[in-house]
Amino acid sequence: MKGFKFILLGFLLSGCTTQMYVARTSFEDGDMTCLAQAYWYKTDYLIGSKTDRVLTVASGGQRVAVQFQEREDGLVYVGEASRDVMVHGAAPAGREFVCGRVNGLAVLEKFAGNELRLTMHCRARLDELSVSRGYLPARVEPYRFTVHAEELFSFSGRMPEPPRPPTCAPRTARNESVR
Repeated sequence: MKGFKFILLGFLLSGCTTQMYVARTSFEDGDMTCLAQAYWYKTDYLIGSKTDRVLTVASGGQRVAVQFQEREDGLVYVGEASRDVMVHGAAPAGREFVCGRVNGLAVLEKFAGNELRLTMHCRARLDELSVSRGYLPARVEPYRFTVHAEELFSFSGRMPEPPRPPTCAPRTARNESVR
């Protein structure tokens, strides 16, 4: 009977609730309206919790995803002179530099609310062989993402599936009125 109680206690302690936070916004790309999304996970255990330290940001229109990482200077996307070009401001030669920043949030664990603001100051360095269009386009004003959480309870530690990749669609009169 003692063994059964120990197994039952272990089973209960292994249970967790995982929230997947998904943030979405749209942006104009020529005659297309494209979606961008960011996501991260937070898992709550009976004792304690664990939150991702990386925010993945993906954009529609054959763009690559980038990762914003928690550092002492906040949640940032770090650029490199060999792969990124600073559009707003000047990048230090031969060193890493901040290409993007999550405004007003230093660590994902402290997120509260329903909006995530993110700025991009760089564009990807592309050549004639590039298939990708880089990543979320640089602009002066921050992108405003609307955030919602999806929750999954699991005894096995299973995580929610990542969101589908964002897409682009031709801009229509309806899309323009949504802005």
